[in-house]
Amino acid sequence: MAALEQDRRKLESQKRGRRRMAFVPITIAGSISFASIGREMSPDGKLNLMHQIASLIEDHDLMEALADRLIAMARPGQGEAALCHALLTDLAQRHASHQAVEMEFLRVDRCRPASPFDREVALFEAQFSTLDESWSDYLKRWSVKAIGSDRLAFCSETMDMMTALKLRFACENELLYPLALEAGRIACTPAPLHSSLPRRLEL
Repeated sequence: MAALEQDRRKLESQKRGRRRMAFVPITIAGSISFASIGREMSPDGKLNLMHQIASLIEDHDLMEALADRLIAMARPGQGEAALCHALLTDLAQRHASHQAVEMEFLRVDRCRPASPFDREVALFEAQFSTLDESWSDYLKRWSVKAIGSDRLAFCSETMDMMTALKLRFACENELLYPLALEAGRIACTPAPLHSSLPRRLEL
């Protein structure tokens, strides 16, 4: 987990340095048209609705709640191994669905020169590459049997992993999404009735 800790410190430093810019661009007159925000033209000329920033942030809030529940449940004596694994599976499925949505507006068009936004996304993804690999390894390693046989290690690793995930969510909320908003990749609209993820949190 040393690599995760190094990434966490690097990203916290970047986050402090750029926090001041969050959402500022949309307040500058003429930088974004609120009449057209939330819509874009597809190659065939059809009008498509864009993803809403409020929905994306709401997804993060839901996943953070699951992460906090998993941290608490991972402690020895707080929940059966099967319940811990079920909660972890729920979080993993929601996270995968959320990342699939993000890829729809973060995807780089290789046929065009890289934009400033594309370069920022590439940098962001590079900084989180270690976390992505660690998350995948964590999911593979902690089966119901593994959780039951080494609860202390699961508790420790879960604390580290959930903390790293929550840091990523915060960086996306405060750094990546404002950049995507400025670039016209996502919409600044009122919070929807439902986010892109299921609302149910109970097992």
